[in-house]
Amino acid sequence: MWMKSWLETRSRVTFALLWTASFVLLMAAPGRDMGKSSDKLGIVLSMLALAFVFVPVWLAGSGIRTQQPFGFGSSKGLHGSTLFTLSLPVSRTRLLLVRAALGLLEMVAVIVALTCVVWLFLPAVRVGTGPGEWLLYVLTVSVCASGLYGLTMIAATLVDDAWIVPFSTVAIILLWMLQFFGSVPAWANIYRPMAQGSPLVTHSVPWAPMAVALAVGAAGLLISLRIVQRQEY
Repeated sequence: MWMKSWLETRSRVTFALLWTASFVLLMAAPGRDMGKSSDKLGIVLSMLALAFVFVPVWLAGSGIRTQQPFGFGSSKGLHGSTLFTLSLPVSRTRLLLVRAALGLLEMVAVIVALTCVVWLFLPAVRVGTGPGEWLLYVLTVSVCASGLYGLTMIAATLVDDAWIVPFSTVAIILLWMLQFFGSVPAWANIYRPMAQGSPLVTHSVPWAPMAVALAVGAAGLLISLRIVQRQEY
């Protein structure tokens, strides 16, 4: 199942890496002036956050359904995973857990890879920060993104494959707007630690938002498991 899940999601990982890498190329463009080092760090973190919030949408969207590379098309769809489930047999619960675990690992790998690229090719952002703070940044972003990952998992068990990405994207944008306009308390804002509230800027750990993100991610997993258990053949 791990190999099957990897073969079905590797194109998503490739797309996520290429798409997020385009942000680095934009920031590293010759002649681009972002002001002093502190300004550069803030701009880079904001652009990275914009990229990272959509990575869970692509990598958690597989759910228990065999999909086309980017979630469109129905030549495989639910029937592919249904036949797979009945022929092994493998429970939907186990299939979901494998997909969820692999997608989460892929999401963290993308975050780590892009952060390493930024750290290597944008030396200006390293001013005033150490390797330990960058490791803490990766941990913070990964934890906060896990909350969005949990929300996308719920969508993956409820809507048809072609609607997973649009549905999840709209939900994440609405959640971002609520937090951006101050409708969500600071301790529950899981977006800010990925940008302005990053450990690289505040030099402290955003424990409360990270705890909220973990709770949301865990709730998303439990709700998804409950849904697929009700769908079990």
